[in-house]
Amino acid sequence: MANRIIVALLAVGLTAASWPIAAAAETFRLTAAAGHPTTLHLIGVFKDFFIPEVDRRLAAAGGKHTITWNQAWGGSLVKFDGVLEAVEQGIIDIGWVGTLFEEAKLPLHSVTYVTPFAADDLGAVINSVHALHDRIPALRRQWDKYNQIYLGSTGVDTYHLYTSFPIATLDDLRGKRLGTPGTVANFLRGSGAVAVSSPIPEFYNSLKTGVYQGVVTFFSAAGPNKLVEVAPHVTLVGIGAMYVGGFTINKQTFNRLPPEVQKIFLEVGAEYTARTIKVQNEAAETARGQMQKAGAKFSTLKPEERARWIASMPNLAREWASRLEAQGLPANAVLKAYLDELRARGQKPARDWDK
Repeated sequence: MANRIIVALLAVGLTAASWPIAAAAETFRLTAAAGHPTTLHLIGVFKDFFIPEVDRRLAAAGGKHTITWNQAWGGSLVKFDGVLEAVEQGIIDIGWVGTLFEEAKLPLHSVTYVTPFAADDLGAVINSVHALHDRIPALRRQWDKYNQIYLGSTGVDTYHLYTSFPIATLDDLRGKRLGTPGTVANFLRGSGAVAVSSPIPEFYNSLKTGVYQGVVTFFSAAGPNKLVEVAPHVTLVGIGAMYVGGFTINKQTFNRLPPEVQKIFLEVGAEYTARTIKVQNEAAETARGQMQKAGAKFSTLKPEERARWIASMPNLAREWASRLEAQGLPANAVLKAYLDELRARGQKPARDWDK
């Protein structure tokens, strides 16, 4: 798949814009940035793998071209919700764009957040979305619209419930307030719980002060944020792993790189995707172990209660697709292709959102 992506990108003339290609050896100065710190695994992998791996391959190719990197992580140059615009305008050359923060501009990339309970397997989810960039040209066109080229995909492990009270049945959620960032609120529709919009960094204090009585999040966020200190009941429900965005490069920056350097960027971008899946899964397991040692009370929602929750939800995907189709976007095609990709990878969505 990675080779098809590379060939497709190089074939559409991305190497032949108005920028001259230097025949002689050249040093390129590039700024890579993110609104999140490197402690977030998908940012850390870019810093610790993508950048040194690009440098290594350039050196292995003879060292004709080199890159001087300016790295600006943790919002030191651009905030988490301003990366798309910063890459578009060339304020930075490369950045991590959280598509969950850019739903208005990148609506097709929200497909995983409108198909909950589809797959817990992070690799299947991320590789499916990555494959959609081959199958559905509109996905790449959305990046192109904002003057950037897609390098690699990222996601988070499956969502569960972390509460100050035990959950045995769906009825235990009725009327309870749960913190949810952005579109995660959709997951609670039909559950009887009340979604309270809140970013992950606010979870701990808001739980401690009673702003809400639980949160919907994933192991690799709950563990490091010590949420079980204030929400010790962890109910495993498997809402699903989610695609959250990816690294992109400014189109003019990419076009002024020699073809052999472009190829390296695209190849390493594909490998970065695979590396983040591995690291994220490892982080989730580590976090689970930390929570168990901290005294978390783990339980699993009974299958019949989980099925009841899923059946009580409106068809989020169809609502989303109808809205985007009215705007001329091929949301139905994206929805079907995504679920087909999951099924082809052995996943069995608990609800056929495309039916």
